[in-house]
Amino acid sequence: MEIFRFREFEIEQNESVHKVGTDGVLLGAWTECVNAKTILDIGTGTGLLALMIAQKKPLAKITAIEIDENAFLLAKENFEKSKWGERIFAKKFSVFDFQPPQKFDLIICNPPFFTNSLKSPSSSRNKARHNDEVPFNKLLKKVNHLLDEHGKFSVIIPADQEKEFIAKAWFENLFAEKICKVKPKPNFEIKRSMILFGRKQTSAQVEEIIVESEKFRELTTQFYL
Repeated sequence: MEIFRFREFEIEQNESVHKVGTDGVLLGAWTECVNAKTILDIGTGTGLLALMIAQKKPLAKITAIEIDENAFLLAKENFEKSKWGERIFAKKFSVFDFQPPQKFDLIICNPPFFTNSLKSPSSSRNKARHNDEVPFNKLLKKVNHLLDEHGKFSVIIPADQEKEFIAKAWFENLFAEKICKVKPKPNFEIKRSMILFGRKQTSAQVEEIIVESEKFRELTTQFYL
């Protein structure tokens, strides 16, 4: 068992579960949650996003769903060891089977997005990395169903799938409000897009961030040691 230490919490992780990575940390740090009181983390994995949002948003109630047994148990343990364990609720569900009694003010997701690529011998890692079981159109349809009429949806995806994802979201009454394009280094191509969706059609604000830049450090400083 490995431990990844942040300023206010720790993440226990192992080889069977997708580990803490830059994508997740960036999404958790970038996501706005000012008015959110009920929050859903889809595919929580180790519980990283749920814990980051719990740190950012005192008093918010966070539901973290995970279909994989190993990941679910690991996230549950990470929540219980944190100081926010009484308001983060781990539930073992596929998002497509999840039928909560209420809608959510904020939904956050670092979804599996590899398509037709080489797979790992580990079925758990495949679920965390490949979108065979969570195609984007089905995910967006479910998010539309689970999100409050004034809610926000925050997600990180490969940059080359940004336009298609935004187009599919439009059919589910989800409209891009903010887009942050992520580069690994200054002279590299954009690799990821973080997108914040809302319910009102608007012109999206677009920004760019380079990993390990000063802007990146300012964004993540409240989390990284």
